Amino acid sequence: MARPKNTLNDPDRRERIVNATMEILLESGVSAVSARAVARRVEVPVGSVSYYFDSIKALLIEASQRVADYRLAGFKPWRETVRL
Repeated sequence: MARPKNTLNDPDRRERIVNATMEILLESGVSAVSARAVARRVEVPVGSVSYYFDSIKALLIEASQRVADYRLAGFKPWRETVRL
């Protein structure tokens, strides 16, 4: 059966890209974050990163905001919430 028109092939892709960015930040720091590194981690084409984020800076801002949100929401260890 064909997929209905206008449905995403991978509806969680954006979320997985942000999560992978957070993991890379945790493991290796800001300098290790690149579109290629994130795409490799998530196993998607590099173009998927630029489809959802205009720049690496925008991706880093989103990931950093998520980290701040997790920390403010009860100071849970956010590393445990970041799983692909």
